[in-house]
Amino acid sequence: MVPFRMFVPAAPKPAPEVLQGGRFLDKIPILGLDGQPTRLQEAQRRAEELLRRCRYRHERGDRTAVMDLVRDHPELVFMDAWLRQTLLNAKLLRKKPGRPRSSFYRHPLVIVGLVSHLRETGEAATVEEALHRLDGMGFGFYDSLKSAYYQAHSESRFQAVLKEYPTKRQLLTAEEAKRLLSRVKRLGPGEEITYTGYDPRLGELTVRFKDAG
Repeated sequence: MVPFRMFVPAAPKPAPEVLQGGRFLDKIPILGLDGQPTRLQEAQRRAEELLRRCRYRHERGDRTAVMDLVRDHPELVFMDAWLRQTLLNAKLLRKKPGRPRSSFYRHPLVIVGLVSHLRETGEAATVEEALHRLDGMGFGFYDSLKSAYYQAHSESRFQAVLKEYPTKRQLLTAEEAKRLLSRVKRLGPGEEITYTGYDPRLGELTVRFKDAG
């Protein structure tokens, strides 16, 4: 058994009142989160390639490589020991000039959430129609909204990453493996499973996993 960590970006599901004011609120109430469809092997390859390119640049003297990666993929700091140690040794945790890419007001994943809401409620039949609706409602200009929406679906910083830890692998007996696998649910085409848990701050939480085909 090889342990791993995985990060999956998610688009917020806005509460209905968000779309009533025609502008972004200081705090956006949400009903939940929608994770983007992903495959484990793709997420693992993506993380490996991002870290490989960063290390290659860093070892050749490019001192911006680490901060470029951390700015777009801060989750990798939690996942990778080399990246953490490099940050600490080089004292790189300082702000670069200019505005961080992740700090702009209309975050691409928020735009994805608003578009999904309009389509799910029947207020827009297509992505294009939803973007035009958001423009008309005052959430921004169509071109900037469209750019943000498609950024969320194309740029690596909005896609899942996965990292395995082979040095922490464990050998299981046949009986241990059998007990573990008995708790695993493999999704078939179009199937969905639901887990319910409790968070001390948020209360009861429901997580749904669905096969994306």
